[in-house]
Amino acid sequence: MAESVEQRVIKVFAEFKKVPTDEITMDTTFDELGFDSLDGLNLVFELEEEFDLTVPDDKVKDMKGVRQAVEGIEMLLEANAQGIDVNAVAAEEFAAKQAASKAQKVKEADAAQDAKTAGKAKKAPAKKKPAKKAAKAKPAKTKKPKKEN
Repeated sequence: MAESVEQRVIKVFAEFKKVPTDEITMDTTFDELGFDSLDGLNLVFELEEEFDLTVPDDKVKDMKGVRQAVEGIEMLLEANAQGIDVNAVAAEEFAAKQAASKAQKVKEADAAQDAKTAGKAKKAPAKKKPAKKAAKAKPAKTKKPKKEN
């Protein structure tokens, strides 16, 4: 009788961690097994080898434990059985996400530039310096005629 995907994944986990298979359940997480990011990456390589498939990068980051690994492997096996190249689909999705991200950054930069330009337009025009006031004209002093004595 052939092993199920669950049994095979648990076996890969157990061999990788060097623990008995009965210590690993569907609910076992990478954290519980003491895996760091490098262990997780190496485990994905082991799973790819066991099932003769490639796990797309976007699916790798979703794997946090046995359950996610089993579900991901089952999905990939089903896609392969239907003739779907999940790596090509993942590459297209990645390219679409990158393009959307780039478009969003351009939009944000344009909005920032518009706000900056609008801010300059809203500033009050520079005040004109008041014209110098003309000196008050003082009445001309007239010489008083000298009184004759």
